[in-house]
Amino acid sequence: MVKYADAHCHLSDAQNIECALSDAHNVGVEMFIVAPADASQWDDIVKLTHKNQNVFGCVGVHPWNVCGLPQNWANNLEKILEKNPKIMIGEIGLDKNRPNMELQTDVFVRQLKIAHKYSRGIHLHCVGCWELVLQILDTNKNALPSFVLAHGFTGRAEDIKNITDKYNVYFSYGPRTLRQRLGAGRILKTPLSRILTESDGADSTVIPSLISQISEILNMETDILADIIYKNTKQIL
Repeated sequence: MVKYADAHCHLSDAQNIECALSDAHNVGVEMFIVAPADASQWDDIVKLTHKNQNVFGCVGVHPWNVCGLPQNWANNLEKILEKNPKIMIGEIGLDKNRPNMELQTDVFVRQLKIAHKYSRGIHLHCVGCWELVLQILDTNKNALPSFVLAHGFTGRAEDIKNITDKYNVYFSYGPRTLRQRLGAGRILKTPLSRILTESDGADSTVIPSLISQISEILNMETDILADIIYKNTKQIL
C-alpha cells in the first residue's frame, strides 16, 4: 500500500482526533506533523505525540497571536523542547495582513534563535513577507533552524531555486495551493527533493487526492511521487 504523509495539519482542531487519525490511516496516510492554532494547544499536542508514534508536533507563537503574550512565553516554549525531542517549532512567521509587524518580527526572530539552540526545524507561516523573511534568515545565517518548512508557500516561483540553494527549506503544498492561480507554477519550480504535502486542517484524508493532482502537474506517476514525498517528510524528521 502506498504511504502518504501530512506535513502540516491541525488535528488538534478535530472533534475526535482518534477518528481523524483512523480515517487517515484507512487511506494510507501514515505520518502527521501537527501544528497548533495557539499556545493553549501546546500541551495537547505534546500528549498527542506521546500517544502516537507517527504523530510529530509543533509548538510556537503564530504571527496572528503575538499580542498579549505572557512574559514567560519563550521560557515555556524552551521547557517543552527540552523535554520533547519530537517537537518542532511552528507555526511561526510574518503576515503582512496582520498588525504589529515590529512585534511579529521580534517574536519570529526569538523563535528562530530557540530553534537553532535546540536544533529543531520550524513551520513557517509567511504572507506577503518573503523578502523580509529572507533578509532575516540571511542576518541569522549562523543561527538557523535545522530546516524550514514553508507551509502553503505563496512566494514567487522564480525565487524557489535561490531559496533552496541558500537554505534548508522544504515547500509544503495543500488544497489551497491548487486553488491559487500561480500554484501550479510554484509546484513546477520546486525540486522534487523539497516537495511536501499538507492538509492544513483536521482532515488528512485529502492527501492522496492532493498528491494525485500534483502528479498530474508534474507529469509523474502518482505512486512514485507519493513515495518521494513520504521520504522527504521522513528526512526532516
